[in-house]
Order: sequence, then C-alpha cells, then structure tokens
Amino acid sequence: MGYGGGILGAGINTNGSVICESCWSNGNISGTNSGGICGSGWNLLTVLNCYSTGLISGENSGGICGAYQGGENLVLISGCYSLGNITGFASGGIAGAFGNNLTILNCYSSGTRKYIKVY
Repeated sequence: MGYGGGILGAGINTNGSVICESCWSNGNISGTNSGGICGSGWNLLTVLNCYSTGLISGENSGGICGAYQGGENLVLISGCYSLGNITGFASGGIAGAFGNNLTILNCYSSGTRKYIKVY
C-alpha cells in the first residue's frame, strides 16, 4: 500500500495546481509515500495552515506531505504542523523524500521520528 494522505492521496496533476488550505487529519496513516495531509504527487501543490496529529508510517512519508518527485514539482508547505510520530526510511516531520523545488515556511513537528536518513 502507498500514497495515502489524510486529505489527499496520490495526485498526478499536469494541467494546473492543487491547493489544500485549513485542513486537518487525526487518523493514523500507513504506506509508502504517505502524508498526514497529502500523499504523493507531481507538479504544483500548495498546503496552507493544515495540521496532522496521527501516526504516519512508511518509507518516504511525512507529517504533512509524503514524497514528491519529477516534473516541475513546485511545492509550498506553509503554516502547517504535525504532532504525531513519524516512522520510516527517508521520512520527515513535515515532508518525506522530495525531488526538487520544495519550500517549507513557518512549520513545525513535535512527534518522534525513527529511521530517518539525511541525504
């Protein structure tokens, strides 16, 4: 299983952008590339003022967003926080593994993280 998100799952968007604003998730989410708010995706994504409180587990997973790779991959995560524990290889408190063009502003994570590898 993979690409799970508390609000959005996998998104392959080639013709526009996705905005996720003022959303929250408190359930546990498990799977590769999973995130507390958004799973995995490509192209343009903006996540504003969202939070997640559940356990997030799986490779490349993040407290707010899972892995994003390829394409223009312009991702902005702003004003978000994650309170749940995060486990999995290449996982992070806010974002999992990313290709390029990731901006994180005014965010925090307070849960514990295990099996994180810094690239």
